[in-house]
Formats: sequence, C-alpha cells, structure tokens
Amino acid sequence: MSSTPCCRCGKPITLADLPFHGAGLCDKPSNESEPMKTETKHTPGPWHVHAGSPSIVRDEQNAFVAEGCSNADTRLIAAAPELLTALEGIMGALDQPNTQRLRRENSILHGDLCVIEHFAKEAIAKAKGHA
Repeated sequence: MSSTPCCRCGKPITLADLPFHGAGLCDKPSNESEPMKTETKHTPGPWHVHAGSPSIVRDEQNAFVAEGCSNADTRLIAAAPELLTALEGIMGALDQPNTQRLRRENSILHGDLCVIEHFAKEAIAKAKGHA
C-alpha cells in the first residue's frame, strides 16, 4: 500500500492509519483541493457480470466490456463505473463548505479526510488515465 505525506504534519500515512492519525499532531492549515477533470472515455455504466459466463462483463446493451481472470476480478471490473462515481461524489462532498468548516475545527477528522482525499484523487486519476 502506498503512502502520502499528511497535508498538515508531513508524516507518511496510508489508508490503514486512518482512524488513528491526527489527534492534535497536525497544526498546519488544509491544502485546497484541486478541481477534478470529469471527462469520461470509458464505456458508460452500469456494467454487469454476464449470467452465462461469470468471467465476462457487459454493459446495459449487453455489449462486451471486459473479461476477468477470476469471478472476483470480474465482479470488481463490473463495479468500476459505480466505484468511480462514488469516489467523484466523495470528492464533491469534501469540497462543500460544511465539510471544510469541520476540517478546520477537528484535526483528527482533517487528517483522516486528507488521506482519503489523496487516495481518492489517485484512484480517479488512474481510472481516467491521468496517473
């Protein structure tokens, strides 16, 4: 698992550190979020695992999207459009004024959201071919 420096104290942290990082250790202000690009180049979702072949992923029109190596991989591939949409929604929620206010008031919450924001941006960039 990769790490990122905390946007407040600079310590390397990972998603596994989440409920424990913060707790008054950070006193630097939050970094401003960069706007995310929203262009979509992939086959629009939702996608589903083909009923007749659990290694095939198809779109709503039943067109071939991908083939997984295992049933678990195929399920993950089929969930990709919804996962991307969820991450983009999280990023939007993190930019809302109430969330920004909570981040300023709570160093533990800020540290956790900083890590979540970093890894969500990385995953979105990877999904959109920007990584």
